[in-house]
Amino acid sequence: MKPKYTYWEHTKNGHNKFWAATIQTTSRVIRVGGGEVEKTFYVVVRRWGAIGTEGQSMKQEFNSLAEAEDILQKLIWDKERKGYIGIF
Repeated sequence: MKPKYTYWEHTKNGHNKFWAATIQTTSRVIRVGGGEVEKTFYVVVRRWGAIGTEGQSMKQEFNSLAEAEDILQKLIWDKERKGYIGIF
């Protein structure tokens, strides 16, 4: 899966902040019944803060790509309502 990046800025009305997100994959071995299997998880990684700083970050893990994409889309809509503008 190719990383999907989103970067938004809010610079109007005295604001100077950014919000960025990507969906990444990770896999690890989990126990199922009496055995072990390798499972892929989808992680929404978010960063936010003042433009020019590293800001803060947060990760949320999901079992399916559809779940991760749905959450990311909802987060994007929320940022649009708050005045953020997509940069790339």
